Amino acid sequence: MKKYLYSLFIMFLLILTTGCTQEKVSSGQENTATHQKKAKNKEDTFNDQDKEKLEAELKQYFLGVEEAVKNKNYDEFMKFQNPDNPLFYREQARWIKAAILYGKIKEATLSIGLYDIQVISETQGFISFVVTMGFKNSEPTNNHIQYQIIKTADGWKINDLPFQSMNKDNITFYYLPENVREAEKYIEDTFQIVQFYKENYRWNPDHVDVKLFTNREALAASVPFPSLSGESGDMDGSFKTLLLKDNPERTFSIFAHELTHRMLMDFTNDNLTSLFQEGLATYMENGVKKENGKLVLDKKSLNKAIEKVLAACKHRYYSLETLINIDSYDDKDINVYAYGFLVTNFLIETEGFNKITKFEKLLKQSKYIDNVDEHKSDMMNKRTLSAFEKVYGNLDQLSAAFKEFYKLK
Repeated sequence: MKKYLYSLFIMFLLILTTGCTQEKVSSGQENTATHQKKAKNKEDTFNDQDKEKLEAELKQYFLGVEEAVKNKNYDEFMKFQNPDNPLFYREQARWIKAAILYGKIKEATLSIGLYDIQVISETQGFISFVVTMGFKNSEPTNNHIQYQIIKTADGWKINDLPFQSMNKDNITFYYLPENVREAEKYIEDTFQIVQFYKENYRWNPDHVDVKLFTNREALAASVPFPSLSGESGDMDGSFKTLLLKDNPERTFSIFAHELTHRMLMDFTNDNLTSLFQEGLATYMENGVKKENGKLVLDKKSLNKAIEKVLAACKHRYYSLETLINIDSYDDKDINVYAYGFLVTNFLIETEGFNKITKFEKLLKQSKYIDNVDEHKSDMMNKRTLSAFEKVYGNLDQLSAAFKEFYKLK
């Protein structure tokens, strides 16, 4: 998902999943305790007195991260990040830019607090933060996250979670050491989905980076966002997803959803508005299924999901122009996932997938807009509306057909 109005999204997931299965994930604090215990076991001759002294010094030093976020100071924040880990460094640059942007246009509050530091040697340790974030008219959410810290020639730096990595073809999969079995499974799923999209939609990405998180708090804190199950990032970052150990089918669906976003970014130069981004991602999330070891597009599953969404939306009608121009995840009345799904399914069933491809190619002619540009949403809406009308024609006529197709009122 490109962005998340998390309360609506969680409600929508409950509509589409069977029953009321609880997603079993550990808290950020539990994950922190696990890694601190591992750090304890790795201690060498570095004695307790040395540790206490260094930890006190580092706590004072890393308070600079709090100040940088508070003062919306990009350069100061980036001084604490490890440039020798380029993927993480790019993602942290995006993090602080997003934090600055939220205060400008989203009327959001965001702060970061140093929670704990534990060193395991004179050059390595762990640091924990609490990221507090809330949108207007909502209670702030506290999310814990723990990073590695390392001492470099330029001083102590934050160096991502303690991920390990594995590769398959053009996919790099990052996972925590205790999740190696899950990583082996889901890198195969990721490879299958990418191949399915390549064979059916001609997507051939240069490279795909995936980070597998074991708790929702750490995932949300790393974005930043109050709560989410997956995040597709930007065109040169990783996509991040939550491992639901008791619900592998749901985890697979999240992978299908987020990989669709990455495909659409490539196809449109990331110029596609939220309605169509979330629409096709939700379409694939509900349609791409495993059947006898192979992936298929399951129309029965799609039709069942459509019926549930229509019931949840109470068959309420909005014109296509209204839907294309909604303020995506901030609109409290229109669920962008639900209506995006309905519009996408309508277009595929009545106009065919080839027309969607033509629509995407037209958008790719426009330049990429940085994800943290405060005018990006407005520019994307204008570009999407213009390309859509060129490919699909008169909006009023198409809106009438959309209304009739689902018997909306």
